[in-house]
Amino acid sequence: MGMRRCALGATLLVSLVVVCVAAAGPPGAWTRAGKRPGSRDSEAGLVRTADGVLHVISLRRSGTKLELWQVRIGSDGRLLGSNAILRGWANLGNPAVVLSPDGGLRVFVGGDRAPAAANPGLVTATSPAEGAPWTIQPEPVAPGADAAATDVGATTTKDGTPIAVWVTPTGLRYRYGVDPAGADLVVPVTGCCALHPNAATDIVTGQPYAAFASSAPRASGIVVQPIGPRGAVGQPQYAPGSASKNRASAVASDERVAIAARLGASGVYVAYGVGYPTVKGVALWSVGATHAVLRLPAQGASEIALAAAPDGRLWLAWARNGANYVTRTNRTATRVEPVRAISSPPRTTAIWRVQGVGSLGPLDLVINVDATGGTTFWHQQILPLLSLAVSAVAQQDGATRYSFAVTDAGDPVPNATVKVGTQTLTTGLAGTVVLTTTDQPLAALASKAGYATGSARVPKP
Repeated sequence: MGMRRCALGATLLVSLVVVCVAAAGPPGAWTRAGKRPGSRDSEAGLVRTADGVLHVISLRRSGTKLELWQVRIGSDGRLLGSNAILRGWANLGNPAVVLSPDGGLRVFVGGDRAPAAANPGLVTATSPAEGAPWTIQPEPVAPGADAAATDVGATTTKDGTPIAVWVTPTGLRYRYGVDPAGADLVVPVTGCCALHPNAATDIVTGQPYAAFASSAPRASGIVVQPIGPRGAVGQPQYAPGSASKNRASAVASDERVAIAARLGASGVYVAYGVGYPTVKGVALWSVGATHAVLRLPAQGASEIALAAAPDGRLWLAWARNGANYVTRTNRTATRVEPVRAISSPPRTTAIWRVQGVGSLGPLDLVINVDATGGTTFWHQQILPLLSLAVSAVAQQDGATRYSFAVTDAGDPVPNATVKVGTQTLTTGLAGTVVLTTTDQPLAALASKAGYATGSARVPKP
């Protein structure tokens, strides 16, 4: 991983966070997620099928027309191939994709075909799990120019019914199911405007939530609204610190609200920038709580992303000063591992979008950047990082007893290997191991399959 430069920062519930500037950990290689340049505003739809394949669905331009393409990436980070979903459209928004009850894919996208066959609206298409062939529903799920001219977010109910959300000048709209004869359900917004819609469903309670960024006067900030099959459920909830004190203004958001339901645990969480008039940090909020769970220092952070990982953990990612920053929480989503800076692809001049999927454990990071060859999506896998703490606990007869503790965002890691000089140790159930030696080791390394290596200096006795 090369040399690292570390600084200390504070969070609400974490006393210290070590921010390490490092080259990307293994696998650690950027791969183009597609061959043709896209748009700076292009944001992908991401989903992983049961076979471990990550499906990246995004827009491409072909002459004066737009196309919707799918790129498939294996669980090992290897590019498997790509294929077109829609071609020859006059307009397309950014897509969202969810899994169907049969394990296949369903994509939603706002669009309008070529003028000769104009039929604007929110369009849906499906494919089997392997990602081909795609079948387009003949009629839009929601017809009309408003549904065609917006980006879309999507989730599913516990029984697999798809829910698509989009925004209009009068607020957020959503649909349960894909019946063109169904009705649009509305989450009103006082004043203009609702932006960057997204959605997630609590895996335990089954409650779905719609989220958007509001720029309405006295109602600005990140808004999350519980929704149901007949309309909004209860009152909208504002993410703490996502706007100025009286919600008069908020820092403009660039991409879909980063909302995710935990895997294997209850709770829906949102990651977002805090501070006005400039972003001063990245917050993690459990929807319904009165305060953010975490607040990580990150002056000028943008393009904030959130992805669920196994055992209730969450990955956070954002862009800042031309680099990509990542970290992962513990099982209770109350602490994070050391924040790492991941260098961008070669000759990157700007980062426009940051997204990710973490359902297998590592983070599949997908970014849209300006780089040599145009504006393109790139992909890299990021392994969770081990933390290693060392203390000299006793000294007797010229020998020193050292204690080593290996953790994953504060959670003990058993069966980790600790390398100290010529000694190789293995941690127990508590994630700790002890070494008594007359030598004075300088450093120690902690490793385990599926993790990036952690290191620590060994203190003098």
